[in-house]
Amino acid sequence: MSTTTASPLGKAVRTADDIVYLRMSAEDKAEAKELAAAEDRTTASFVRAMYLRGVADYKNKLAILRQTS
Repeated sequence: MSTTTASPLGKAVRTADDIVYLRMSAEDKAEAKELAAAEDRTTASFVRAMYLRGVADYKNKLAILRQTS
């Protein structure tokens, strides 16, 4: 069984195996649903992609902070 899949941007990503419940405001959920539809993705797929982008950004910022310390 493969553990990677192609993303809409052509990058390989890990498949999601576990369900994580996330609290969001009604406004945030509606916005995520709208943005996901614009990319022809499920809301869950879109939210996961945003999580992965956020974690990557966070790690990059931590690395920069560690270099300057």
